[in-house]
Amino acid sequence: IYTTPFLIFLIWASQKTRNNPWRRKLNWIGIAISSAYLLFGVYHNFKVKSIAEKALVEKGVEFNRFMVSPTILNNYLWNVVAEGDTAYYQTLYSVNDRPATLGKPRIFPKNHHLTEKYDGERPYEILKWFSNGYYSIMKRRDGLLQFNDMRFGTFGDVDGKDEDHYIFRFALREKDGELEAFQPVDEGERDIRSAFLELLEGIKGRNIDDGPGFRQGPVSIPKSL
Repeated sequence: IYTTPFLIFLIWASQKTRNNPWRRKLNWIGIAISSAYLLFGVYHNFKVKSIAEKALVEKGVEFNRFMVSPTILNNYLWNVVAEGDTAYYQTLYSVNDRPATLGKPRIFPKNHHLTEKYDGERPYEILKWFSNGYYSIMKRRDGLLQFNDMRFGTFGDVDGKDEDHYIFRFALREKDGELEAFQPVDEGERDIRSAFLELLEGIKGRNIDDGPGFRQGPVSIPKSL
């Protein structure tokens, strides 16, 4: 997104003759718009971190660390992930939410004990490093284990019990005595239109009357499952 307006104005400017005064102006307009978007992203990052930390503490969520990241194609709707001892707590926050607080989180068990036998194995260690330690493990329908990068979350507001719910995932298998990690193929087609509409609804924000959750008072969330 950051480079899109810059490229559009750069291409537009390239259509102008060298002596046309709009050639330089269009270049600077593209740079200004791209830079403004970047600055808004930095501002929203600090704002969402502050709101998320305050809401997590106020609502009694015991966490070791947390992170925020923008969802695809925008910097208005943010993914919030808090790490507890045995689970992750994930929710979405839009800068348009009123009041400025978090929605009720979904709970994702870590299940790290399922892959303890792979500690020290290069493919597994690379995945842990790449995910910055934000990962969960689940058993797939085919009997294999699946590594889910929790920084990217899931497709839509789902419970995460299905292996296809996760955006960034790897299946783990042992082949010829060595561990192998690979990206599984989705069994079904995704409804891209519905996912895009859901993204737009999230960006628009929610009001206090939208339903229960953090907006409606204290929520009891266990530290461990």
